[in-house]
Amino acid sequence: MWFVKAYPRETTEAILDGHVSAFAFLGGVPRSILYENTTLAAARILGDGTPA
Repeated sequence: MWFVKAYPRETTEAILDGHVSAFAFLGGVPRSILYENTTLAAARILGDGTPA
């Protein structure tokens, strides 16, 4: 199943709204989420790989 929603900019508000919309559409929330290279999701990655 696919869910797509476009935003004019990558802002914290857009990311959060996209999550809420996707979770409502899919009928639940995942146990974990993997983000690929977004500075808004994690501003800094520590040496052990955890976000700061």
